[in-house]
Amino acid sequence: MAAKQEIQIGKYGLVTPQILEKAGNNAQSLQKNPDEHEVNLCSQWLSLFSTPQKRINYYSSYGLKHNVEAWANEYIPSGALIEAAKRLGYEIIQTDHRSMNACFRLSYDRDAIGG
Repeated sequence: MAAKQEIQIGKYGLVTPQILEKAGNNAQSLQKNPDEHEVNLCSQWLSLFSTPQKRINYYSSYGLKHNVEAWANEYIPSGALIEAAKRLGYEIIQTDHRSMNACFRLSYDRDAIGG
């Protein structure tokens, strides 16, 4: 059995060989690291409004990043949210093998954020 490959996180989301192949000439831009300021904002949001849970909730990184954007009042790429979740110990679950987005085992306080 092959060892599970660690997921690479780029500025705009998960980066896999399939995604890089599909990206063609744009592959290099997908591999840029998430911005630390954006990751820190996402970490703050996750710490304030989310809690770990056992079952997977299919709130994608793309959907959750919009909550962070509304809270922080600035653009947040999906990769920053995924990196922040990883650093906080959340399991990163790719939504689909063709997708750059992830879902997590978390719930969040929709009332507190107006979501």
